[in-house]
Amino acid sequence: MDQDNPMVALAKRFTKAVADGDLDTMAELYAPEMRIWHNIYQKDMTGDEHLQRMKDNFFTKYLDRSYVDSRIIPLPN
Repeated sequence: MDQDNPMVALAKRFTKAVADGDLDTMAELYAPEMRIWHNIYQKDMTGDEHLQRMKDNFFTKYLDRSYVDSRIIPLPN
């Protein structure tokens, strides 16, 4: 059932993009109007702002990224 769930496929694709440092795929998956709250900076960010922070900070500091025990569980409806 999960293979046919488009939200599971999207979540797996996004998780892989983060692990791979693939900013292009992350940008493709973000909605144009998306906002994300960032606890470290105590502000919400646009997708472009978040991608820039990921590029400048997360992807340069954490070079060995992987999801060892990843579980994607869709909610009903």
